[in-house]
Amino acid sequence: MSLIRSVVDRLFLVAATLAFLAIVAAMGLTVADIVLRLAARITALAGGRPGWAVPGLVDLTQLAVMTAASLAIAVAFHRGTHVAVDLLTSGLPTGTRRLLAVVAALGGAALAALCLYTGVGEMRAQLQYTTLSATLGISYVWYWVPLIAGLALSVIAALLAAVELWLGTRPMQLGDV
Repeated sequence: MSLIRSVVDRLFLVAATLAFLAIVAAMGLTVADIVLRLAARITALAGGRPGWAVPGLVDLTQLAVMTAASLAIAVAFHRGTHVAVDLLTSGLPTGTRRLLAVVAALGGAALAALCLYTGVGEMRAQLQYTTLSATLGISYVWYWVPLIAGLALSVIAALLAAVELWLGTRPMQLGDV
């Protein structure tokens, strides 16, 4: 089990790194666009040619934010750092809470798997329709790829949590129930 956990931890480290890089890219593109537009206004006041901007900013930032959010949500599930409320379960015995945590993890895995199945179907439809983004003409399939990856990672995270909680190799955390 420790080998599996080690491989999965590395996989989620890669996902966290990609999420970080994606959000940094979105911020960098946005800041670059603001600076270019400001420079264009200043140059226009001096008689220069206005109209500087980052081409396809909306397309690129949407893709970057979609990537960052989809992967970061899966990483949060894996690390147990997602939002949780234990108002109803905090007074229960540890064994009962552990059982509920396993059931909750399996339920989360089932829900993520359903979303993954539906998402793959939608992505296949985008392949057939060849829908493109408005500005740069990026295939909508590329917007589905990070969502599908995030959902697949969420299924893995939830199943691993269920197994580890069942075996008692994962300490109970606030987010488990």
